Amino acid sequence: MVAAAMRRRMAAEPLAGYWEPFTPQERAAQRLPGRRTGTPDERFGDKLALDLPVDLVDSAQLAAYRLSEPIVAALRAEHLVGPDRSRSKKATARRLELQAQIWTLGRVIRESITMIVGP
Repeated sequence: MVAAAMRRRMAAEPLAGYWEPFTPQERAAQRLPGRRTGTPDERFGDKLALDLPVDLVDSAQLAAYRLSEPIVAALRAEHLVGPDRSRSKKATARRLELQAQIWTLGRVIRESITMIVGP
């Protein structure tokens, strides 16, 4: 049921469409532990164990990565991430604003589940 919902979500904007495949370096980075630079440090109480088709996970991961590229670039350009990031209230507000726009595999899955069960 979740896989079917994910396929529907992946067919809708902004996830739908052709995405340039991962470069070898990007593919390798997907396998590293930890969060991608710039992604919000979200905490979720409920853990889900899902058995999803690999091709579906790969396409969702690629779409999320490509959609988030300009946002992550803005976070870096504005010095809002990393150890030397600006820590002013204005910078923090801007970082949170940009981070809310980042797509992750988890966000795709959560939005897909919400399509099934509602908010």
